[in-house]
Amino acid sequence: MENAMYIISFGNSMQYRLVVPCDSNHSKEITHLEKNMLAYLEKKFPIDVVKYLAEAKVECVDPKDYAKYESYPPLDADAISKIKKVLDTGIEVDNATKKLDNNELHSA
Repeated sequence: MENAMYIISFGNSMQYRLVVPCDSNHSKEITHLEKNMLAYLEKKFPIDVVKYLAEAKVECVDPKDYAKYESYPPLDADAISKIKKVLDTGIEVDNATKKLDNNELHSA
């Protein structure tokens, strides 16, 4: 059975490789990942801040290009953990920047 390859990222995370059998419902797996990411982020940050970050960027790879992406890390539990850390850091930096910008406006 042949496999399909997708390159997936969330927010500013690295890109990861997801390889699934061609007959599997990859969209169901990706939707599950998005829901998992959203649920995780909602526990820590306001929904309006995180909703766009929980949406996966998905690129379908043409079979003739598979070799180009073999070095990409697989989208596994370790990758999900790393993605969550990147998203946490990004949101915290954005929030700190907004707070500094707001403080600057009031101190001028």
